[in-house]
Amino acid sequence: MGRRVPLLLLGLVACGSTARAAGTEPPTIRVRVVGSGPPMVLVPGLACSDAVWRSLEPRLQRDHELHLVTLPGFAGQPPAAGPVIARARRELAAYLRERRLERPILVGHSLGATVVLGLAGDEPRRTGAVIALDGAPFGAALADPEATPERVRPRADALRARVAAISPDQLASQAALMFRPMVTDPRDMEWILPMVLASDVATVADAMHELMTTDLRGHTRNITSPVLLLVADEHLDGPDDLAVYRAQLQAQGPVRVEAIERSRHFVMLDQPALVEAAIRRFLAAAAP
Repeated sequence: MGRRVPLLLLGLVACGSTARAAGTEPPTIRVRVVGSGPPMVLVPGLACSDAVWRSLEPRLQRDHELHLVTLPGFAGQPPAAGPVIARARRELAAYLRERRLERPILVGHSLGATVVLGLAGDEPRRTGAVIALDGAPFGAALADPEATPERVRPRADALRARVAAISPDQLASQAALMFRPMVTDPRDMEWILPMVLASDVATVADAMHELMTTDLRGHTRNITSPVLLLVADEHLDGPDDLAVYRAQLQAQGPVRVEAIERSRHFVMLDQPALVEAAIRRFLAAAAP
């Protein structure tokens, strides 16, 4: 098929108030709240802060209360013990209960897409529509249909070790090399790269490993809300390639998969108007 699978989904680096998690875990996610209207929770990708929504934020906050998340260990946030994705799912579930958010819309980019798809499967009665931007339930299977977490694990182990061993002198050049192909406008690197360099390297390495070995395809069967997956068209050779993404989503609710034209991995930066229009069409169709 010749798909150009997003680098982050193969395990390379891409990418308010503090939530009070329930239980004994100290809170680690940071949440900034803006706007008013039906709640919408937005989760960024690996090594990124809520700044990745800078182009969408003013568009969406006109009619939504935005809860903009930054995960621990990323973009200067203190690191936390334990798996990043699994912990984020637990803490966000606690945050929804604490804030009494009624079926909020969940939006996630890249690793954040994995977080919100997992959260929607964990909490189907508490969450609303799900919007995943250039992410998938199991990214490794986009390139290799026979992939399983067990088959991917040796490669994930090796990658984690390589990333954790990057020296401070190498970090800037390596991060720039990996991120530059993910945005169309090189000026975006001026603010994306500092976020990456402010991230905890060990957390990034562990999160990459977790992303590569997390398979949510079966877990999506628990999702009862509508799901929208927006894919950067640089990954596609034709519209038929979208079927590979669609096959990973087994949600009970309606599922829609669309390509965003003339975009790279950070679709909301490359084409904010197209992403906003797709989100609004989807939400209008999903409205009761």
